Amino acid sequence: MRYLGAALLAAGAALAGRWWVARLRGREECLEGLVLMLNRMQTELEYSAPPLEGLLECLCATELGAASSLVRVCRERLAVCGDFPSAWREAVKRTAPRLNAEDRASLLAFGQGLGTTDLNGQRRGLALYLRLFDEARTRARSEREKYGAYLPRLSLLLGLCGAVLLL
Repeated sequence: MRYLGAALLAAGAALAGRWWVARLRGREECLEGLVLMLNRMQTELEYSAPPLEGLLECLCATELGAASSLVRVCRERLAVCGDFPSAWREAVKRTAPRLNAEDRASLLAFGQGLGTTDLNGQRRGLALYLRLFDEARTRARSEREKYGAYLPRLSLLLGLCGAVLLL
């Protein structure tokens, strides 16, 4: 029975390390999608300045990686409730679990300001959040590269140490 416990402890620790790296990778992919979305929004506002509903339609027609589901859910919620800030808030809750609390707070703040100012204010707001999410993506990439290399091995080693202590 102790051998089974030791094996399960080592396997669980190894899987925990892999899970953590997958979580880091998921956050990076989500931030990459947000940067794509913000770039596309910036381009649309620069050249055609559509209303908010038209902007969401344009974004839904574009492949945005992990941000595609955010835009689709927001468009669906907007059709139901008619209020963009609450539709955005609901979409962020449903589709951004891989982001950390700071990223989600920035994403919520972005949605609260979207469509509330004139065109120049929209452009400045997009530039600000594009810079914020691009910096967050860069940090997420460096964290994944840093921890992704040794975290699975370290967790396996700790699991094996725990198994030896258990035996």
